[in-house]
Amino acid sequence: MADDTKDPTKKSYTAPKGRPTRARDDDGRRRGAFGPVAQWITLVIAAIVLVAIIIMITNGGDFNPLNNGAPPPMPSGTPVVAPA
Repeated sequence: MADDTKDPTKKSYTAPKGRPTRARDDDGRRRGAFGPVAQWITLVIAAIVLVAIIIMITNGGDFNPLNNGAPPPMPSGTPVVAPA
């Protein structure tokens, strides 16, 4: 006859009063609401939204340092009138 009392996989424990019994495959770690891929996707979407808000706040400001003081380009088809 085999002695089943020494097999550690056959032991079972009762949870204390008021506490739920954990599942057999539960390792005790807390699970996050998002997986790692969902966290990165959320971070990228938040960064895009932040950039869009900054552009809206600055009215799409001109961030090109090379054209300081240069007149804006004229639309094509506009006649150029020389000063008299």
